[in-house]
Amino acid sequence: MMSENLLEELLDSIFPRNAYGLTQGDRELIIAQALETEEGRAALARAMVEPIRNALEYQGVGRRMLMAEEFPQETKDLLHEILENC
Repeated sequence: MMSENLLEELLDSIFPRNAYGLTQGDRELIIAQALETEEGRAALARAMVEPIRNALEYQGVGRRMLMAEEFPQETKDLLHEILENC
């Protein structure tokens, strides 16, 4: 089951709030109608790809920023030598 927050984010990515003068009910009705046909499901899938990709890339960047990688010993030795000579 999809969380309410994720559903809202996907709705906003497909039909941004107030961008087309659509109410929440209008947006849900459009998506419900799209889910009834193969073409509609394909269109929704295409519309959802980019926001999902962006979210995954954002998480990946955050993970890389927070993870500390160990320097190879040669690099440590070089940095130590540079700092000693400053």
